[in-house]
Amino acid sequence: MNEKIKSKARVRLLLEISLSDTWDGDCPLSQVYKQAKDSAANIVSQKISGSMKDIRVIGEAEVVAILIEE
Repeated sequence: MNEKIKSKARVRLLLEISLSDTWDGDCPLSQVYKQAKDSAANIVSQKISGSMKDIRVIGEAEVVAILIEE
């Protein structure tokens, strides 16, 4: 007996997106964080737009580091 059972699964993935951008020296850090979050959310939305019926964003973006290049 080789019976097949149809099933569905929900999978959560944690993504890390590296962004490169420039800001003025007097730009508040809160603005840098906001722009980084918005940019990351836009990138994910653009990349998965064709599959959005199966994929949804369930959490808020979190900035884990701001690195300054000199």
